[in-house]
Amino acid sequence: MSKSSKILIAVIIVLLVILVGYRMKQKAQAPQSSTIKIGGAFALSGDAAAWGEAEKNAVTLAMEEMEKKQDPKYPKVEVVVEDTKSDNSKEVSAVSKLINIDKVNVMLGPTWLDTYGGATPLSDQYKTLMFTPSAAITAVKGDKAYPYVFSTWYAGDLEGRELVRHAAKMGKKRVALFFENDSYWQDISARVHKYAPEYSVEIVEELKSPPTETDFRTSLLKIKDLKVDAILFGINGDRRYWNFLKQRRELFPEVSLFTTGALEEFMTQKKFEGLFDGVYMVVPKIKDTTFVERYKTRFGVDPVFSASNAYDAANILMEAFGNGSRSPEDVGKYFKEHTFNTVTFGTTSFDEFGGLKNGEFGLKALRDGKAEFVK
Repeated sequence: MSKSSKILIAVIIVLLVILVGYRMKQKAQAPQSSTIKIGGAFALSGDAAAWGEAEKNAVTLAMEEMEKKQDPKYPKVEVVVEDTKSDNSKEVSAVSKLINIDKVNVMLGPTWLDTYGGATPLSDQYKTLMFTPSAAITAVKGDKAYPYVFSTWYAGDLEGRELVRHAAKMGKKRVALFFENDSYWQDISARVHKYAPEYSVEIVEELKSPPTETDFRTSLLKIKDLKVDAILFGINGDRRYWNFLKQRRELFPEVSLFTTGALEEFMTQKKFEGLFDGVYMVVPKIKDTTFVERYKTRFGVDPVFSASNAYDAANILMEAFGNGSRSPEDVGKYFKEHTFNTVTFGTTSFDEFGGLKNGEFGLKALRDGKAEFVK
């Protein structure tokens, strides 16, 4: 091989090396996809369907409003929705699909993670951030930390205290507790026990209802014999609520019932007509009422249950994204270190459990198919 040929080959090799290096540099500097994929784990069927539908709508509204702002600070987001079906095993399947097939590492939901907590350990296993809008964080975490789980639902401590306070304010001093034996309602029960002495409320009896129980006559007759002023109660499911309220009307119509806002979804169902006399609900008050109008304009119905909480969760998550947080660790850190302006709570921040600190409740009386605040 001639000297000139060797020089030519050497030059070609150098050029190839330079070209490959340039291409690699360009690839490294090329912007990543501008769209972030997140999961939407909502209960769109089953007992929690009304909650899951409200959450999905609220997240949709938040994302649409964000897109209209056209602020380059905020990335485009694709929400991949899966139905958790108000069931532990189906929730695990839905969340597993979002993580392993859709490749999300941040999700809004799951709905009612305190009652259907089967997927919670997956947050640790896959280091996936779960941001639920409808679960009391203390009921979710119990004795485990679950550092990747956050909630925009009201603190169970506050909700339980308000249940006792409003019952006492109505002059109900001797009460029985009748709560379903699941993590959410038992967390509420524990808070009721905590605050009952503060309001001079005597808990005469406590009964835990199995999730499969549909005949409540024995329990109601037992409570009736105790001559209590009120029953503080909470269960899950259309059929169970209907049976409980119907049997209470037949056996113990004079007793007052106090529960949380979970009962409101049955107000418009014809079969529940006449079952709400003497029933009171401790319900959240939304700080920013303009959200109600925006939601109603977009979807044609009022926002119910955890709609505002889901809207806040979506906006808090987008704020974290807009400030450069991407990984579950960075997003969680951003949550812990900042305060947020929310429609549900006003200005608020996260507590040591990963739940929001504020919240305001009122008491509604259920009459003639309507729920109105008691002054």
